[in-house]
Amino acid sequence: NFQDLMASSRLQEGYLPVLHIVKDTSPFTILFGYGPKGFDYMRQFVFYITGWQTGQPIAVTSHVIFIDFFVEYGLVGLVMIIGLFFLMWHMMSQVYRISGNRMGQLLVANLLVTSLYTADYASPRFTVLLILIVCMYLDETKKRRPEFDF
Repeated sequence: NFQDLMASSRLQEGYLPVLHIVKDTSPFTILFGYGPKGFDYMRQFVFYITGWQTGQPIAVTSHVIFIDFFVEYGLVGLVMIIGLFFLMWHMMSQVYRISGNRMGQLLVANLLVTSLYTADYASPRFTVLLILIVCMYLDETKKRRPEFDF
């Protein structure tokens, strides 16, 4: 039952902001979002509809990277963050083909999974793992092509 699902405040934190942007905003907002701190701004308009927090403003994050990027940066930001994950996966697939080591792919999968249920992407951990992935890629491609140097 949809009503039973919506009793979850966590589900409402993802569903209601997306619904608000798609139904109640301009095409410009759909395309580019509300900008940084967009959830904080949206709290003026979007409230929990059921559950123990009924009538309260929604939280300042959905804890899901794709929803947060859609709210803050619109479809442009959503496409870019999806592209980032595809790029990282592609880079780590090349590392696997060169070295036979799947550690990079595991790091990308870990980043993706943890970004679906926590706000980890706003933490230094996310940035450090991105740097580690890029370093792994550069290290392996440099071994294969010594002329590739920064």
